[in-house]
Amino acid sequence: KKKKLGQRLTEVEEKALRAQLKPHFVIDAISSIQSFLGKNPAMAESYLSKFSHFTQEVLVNSEKKKIPFADELSMLEKYIDLHILRLKQPLEYKFVIDQQIDPESTMVPPAILQPLIENAINHNFMVKDGKGWIAIHCLQEGNFLKFTIEDSCGGSPVSIEVQSSDVYDRKIFGIQLVRERLDLWSVGKGSQGYLELVPKTDGMCVFLGIPL
Repeated sequence: KKKKLGQRLTEVEEKALRAQLKPHFVIDAISSIQSFLGKNPAMAESYLSKFSHFTQEVLVNSEKKKIPFADELSMLEKYIDLHILRLKQPLEYKFVIDQQIDPESTMVPPAILQPLIENAINHNFMVKDGKGWIAIHCLQEGNFLKFTIEDSCGGSPVSIEVQSSDVYDRKIFGIQLVRERLDLWSVGKGSQGYLELVPKTDGMCVFLGIPL
């Protein structure tokens, strides 16, 4: 069974790279799953299945200009779960979605939230040793989907390695990419999307507006 899981792991890794996922995320996810192959095969299989489904969704959705909000939430949940696997401290997360929003019929740009969650994890949870949380709130006001993405992590800094220029460059690139995609998405919609980041003492609060 362990050999079979190892073969599946290789197949999923190849699919993830074809999906153009960031190599550091693929490597970290694969390494975390590999660490469970010997000591907890059931958990390894569970996360391997989650990783496989996630990469397949990314592969399919990367060819689309817009996807149902429900698909975006599904991808984001798997993405956070895969990051949690490699974190040393507990991380809780929740989605709070306005009841008037129909996730199946509401369309959004694919993976528009992922860089914002990645920044929260890399620049808060990866550098501290305390318990943390991420809350994603979404409501609809007129022709806008309005997101508030808040993260909080206690504890003390535990590493300076992840604060390298490479990680900093990824942060800048990720935010810039979201802004550029919002600009393109807003064309012809009569309203301009927006992105605002407000630092807190224990994390960040992000305000994102997507015109419908």
